[in-house]
Amino acid sequence: MSLEDKRTVLEGIKSSEDSVNWKQFVRASNVDSNTGIGERLSIVKLKQLGIVVTGNGNTLRSSCPIHQTFKLNSTRESKTSNKIIELQIVGYQDDEFNSPYQSVPKAVRNQVHKLCANCDVHHEIFEIDHKIGIKEKYADEAIRNDPNQYQTLCKNVNDAKRQHCKDCRRDSKRFDARLLGFHIPVVSGSIYLDDSKNPCTGCYWYDLKVFRKEHGVIALKLNIAAMEAFVQQIDSGASVEDVLNVIK
Repeated sequence: MSLEDKRTVLEGIKSSEDSVNWKQFVRASNVDSNTGIGERLSIVKLKQLGIVVTGNGNTLRSSCPIHQTFKLNSTRESKTSNKIIELQIVGYQDDEFNSPYQSVPKAVRNQVHKLCANCDVHHEIFEIDHKIGIKEKYADEAIRNDPNQYQTLCKNVNDAKRQHCKDCRRDSKRFDARLLGFHIPVVSGSIYLDDSKNPCTGCYWYDLKVFRKEHGVIALKLNIAAMEAFVQQIDSGASVEDVLNVIK
């Protein structure tokens, strides 16, 4: 969808009197047609206007049509709270968002939960992420209908992943997890993008939960515990060979 097409969609919403919640939200946001950016609106203000955007019947879920044209940003009450207090349209949606393989099969959607794979927090507004950053891969029905090829992320994390995937395709270089404090850049393969069937496998963003569990703080603690046990057995008189045989 070109910028002109997005502007046309916006103008159509502005000129209509459609009472659908998300369209009312767009009109109340006074979105700039050039940038696609609207005013930041509090949930209190939206309720005063009779616009329901959270809770039951939430029209701003990832499946809402508003996401086909606009990017949204939410502000929470605190870092530890899931309560949304403000919403803002922060620009036009990227063209790749409207890939024909973007939609998630209903059978897959019914199996997901609201727990973000990165921050382990339940979010009222969440997104189902395609693990493989190359959407065309989902033309393969076996991949498209496999729940293991998706992960649940909060919007902020999914936006970050989307940007890093763009950088990867542009530079032909995968994200280096050492930038986040991990001890390895990728789980498998080279940090440089290759022509394999699934070049995303092994990247930090491919499976956040697995990467964090196996190569993050948890794995580090396990390694430290194993090392301490190793030292204790050596100190007690066991030979290195005996200890290694036990570990194997």
